[in-house]
Amino acid sequence: MNRRICAAATVVALAASATAAEAAGPVKGARYTGLAAHGKGAMTLKVARTGRSVSVSIPAAPVFCDRPAIVQIQKSTPARISKKGAFTGSISYEGLFTSGLTAKVYYQGRFNGKRATGTLRSEFLQVTGCNGSTSFSAKKQ
Repeated sequence: MNRRICAAATVVALAASATAAEAAGPVKGARYTGLAAHGKGAMTLKVARTGRSVSVSIPAAPVFCDRPAIVQIQKSTPARISKKGAFTGSISYEGLFTSGLTAKVYYQGRFNGKRATGTLRSEFLQVTGCNGSTSFSAKKQ
C-alpha cells in the first residue's frame, strides 16, 4: 500500500513540475504591455514566434530628476530568452534634435507564462543626476 501512495505522489509531483516548467517561459509570438514602477512609463515586450527572443520598447528612458522627458529615438536588438524565461538587454536613445547618444536603458527580467517582471536602469550620458533604477511589470495582451 505504501508503494502505491509513493508512486502516486511521484506522478503528481512530476506533473506539477512539468506544468511549472511550461509556465516559466513566455507565450510564443505574444505581446506584453506594462508599466515601469517609477514614472509609470509604458513599455511593450514582443516575443518572437520561436519564443527565443524578445524585443523591448520603452518610448522614453525613465527620468529620476526634475528634468522633463525629451523625444528620443530608440535603437536596440532583440534580447535572447533563456530556457528559464530570463532575458537581459539594453536600449540606446538618440535625441530627435541632437546628435549622438543621449541615454541608455539596461533591462533584465523574467517571463512567467502570462506575466513578465524585472528591472530597468536608466543612464543619461549628457545630464547628471538623472540616472536610476525601477521595477516593471507587464501582462500578456
